[in-house]
Amino acid sequence: MNDNLLQMVEEADQHSSSVPTETDLPAEQESTDQTDDQQDSQPEEVVQTQPQTQPETTQHFEISTTPFPDWFSQNHQNFTNVGHVRLSIVGVRPERNFIFKIPDPKGGQLDDGSQEMILCLFMDAHKIPVLDLPGSSINVYHNSTFKIVYDLGSGKFLKCYGVKTGLIVIFCANIGNKLIPYDMVKVKKKDRGLNTVEPNLTQIQQRLNQNVDRESLLLQYNQVNKSIDDITTIQSAVDWLLERTDSILDVNHLLQIDKVIINLLS
Repeated sequence: MNDNLLQMVEEADQHSSSVPTETDLPAEQESTDQTDDQQDSQPEEVVQTQPQTQPETTQHFEISTTPFPDWFSQNHQNFTNVGHVRLSIVGVRPERNFIFKIPDPKGGQLDDGSQEMILCLFMDAHKIPVLDLPGSSINVYHNSTFKIVYDLGSGKFLKCYGVKTGLIVIFCANIGNKLIPYDMVKVKKKDRGLNTVEPNLTQIQQRLNQNVDRESLLLQYNQVNKSIDDITTIQSAVDWLLERTDSILDVNHLLQIDKVIINLLS
């Protein structure tokens, strides 16, 4: 009996020795599993693409601008009422300070009976834009403003007023030998030109033949009060307003009249 018991113990020891221990497991399997997990947990690389920039396009204008001094140097022979005064002053750049000689707006005369002239200074004149076209006429005013008239042909004209911010361009149609404003465009100093606005001559003529709204006219231009009874049609109102521009030497006043006419025709 003791021999049988001893044999059973020996068989149990042999059976337990066949079970693998932790040290018997291959170490490479654990290392491989950890490497796979680390690879799976790494974030995917994100490739950022820069937005495509569109090439800059240059806007095309029917009429370009040019600096005021350059334009006058090329067109001065067309004008007899104004002249450029050239002064050489130490430390002063002549291209930045443009001096005009214009008739005295008060009508002063010299001792010999000739018309007195005054000087008008345009500072930073190289930054002042004008239209790069031959001018029909120019008027320079004492407060460093000006008006240039351009003939585009086919009965179309431009009146350009030089102001602090740039140009104010009035589109005009020659009707009955009178420049009748029909539209307005502003050109800033940074602008490189403008496109023309074609007149609707049929519509303009129809509006000129219509009766004028006197109350609206008085609200827009109170100076017409003394002559309001003589004004019945838009044509008569336009004629009266244009006649006043001959004696006006202020750009703001001239612009006011042009705006009134444009409103009457709209």
